[in-house]
Amino acid sequence: KEVKPKITTIKKEVKPKITTIKKEVKPKITTIKKEVKPKITTIKKEVKPKITTIKKEVKPKIIKKKIKLQSLINFSETELYSKIGKGDFIKKEGQLKNIQYYFSKCFLDIFLIKKNNDYHVNFLQMRSTILNGSINKDECLDQISSKLKTNFN
Repeated sequence: KEVKPKITTIKKEVKPKITTIKKEVKPKITTIKKEVKPKITTIKKEVKPKITTIKKEVKPKIIKKKIKLQSLINFSETELYSKIGKGDFIKKEGQLKNIQYYFSKCFLDIFLIKKNNDYHVNFLQMRSTILNGSINKDECLDQISSKLKTNFN
């Protein structure tokens, strides 16, 4: 006969031994203080200047010759007015008529004498605007020439 060994199982509850170590753990926070400067990047862009042309209307300058006053001798009163216009002052005495033109630099006196019921230029004189003052004949002639209605000489 076969003999079976008898196995007895002992049931013993084994509790695991848990050892709790109580230690407070503080998290270590490390602060790194570093000054951060903003980085400025310059973008270089070539800017071409915009050139704007301003068109200015240029009026042609009319250049008049300086008048040769002696060329007015023997002009009739009508011809004189057609060339230089009416005077600023007119004085009449008998057969003589004096027509004065006033300019900023001088006065122009034109003397006309009556011939055949019409007056004709007999004598011309430029004089200063100041009594006994001097006169710049070129400046005076320039002003007289600018008053001319038409060129002549």
